[in-house]
Amino acid sequence: TSVIGLGQHLGRRLTRAGAEAATVEMATSLTSEAFRLNAIIERWMGFAELHSGTARATVQRIDLRETVLRQVSAARERHDAMTITTRLPDEPVTMDSAPDAIAGILDNLFENAARYAGDDCEIAVTLWCEPDRILLRVRDNGPGVPEAQIPHLFERFYRGDGRVKGGLSIGLYVSRSLAE
Repeated sequence: TSVIGLGQHLGRRLTRAGAEAATVEMATSLTSEAFRLNAIIERWMGFAELHSGTARATVQRIDLRETVLRQVSAARERHDAMTITTRLPDEPVTMDSAPDAIAGILDNLFENAARYAGDDCEIAVTLWCEPDRILLRVRDNGPGVPEAQIPHLFERFYRGDGRVKGGLSIGLYVSRSLAE
């Protein structure tokens, strides 16, 4: 967090000093990368907590619609070429949940879409309510997953056919654990 604070401070100072736009953009990129690295560290810590059985989620009343809109906005900022369409109810969709868990699940799904379908992928997010449940669907136009791999998608460190390198290979495992 100190790197994030320093990056933000540097960006403000450069802006006030009338620095060139490219220089200010470098400070903004530094801050964005610090946020991204912080998220990776938090994901690893969450994984360690889940794995050890010590994870504690703070459950509270949240507006799922607002959480979806916030995560969609963040994903659009990270991936300029990504197209995300939403079909959401006009009114709030409230539920009891850990807000960070829902945000983490959505972030992981958006990052997977960018990784496997490409940065210019198209994602459709749909949220709707039925009498006894709330449903949230995230779809992308990626190549899909071979049927033989589907049973393994939520296993720790499962990497599929290796088409794409990078990542921790725990995202879907952690997402499923958070959802449960």
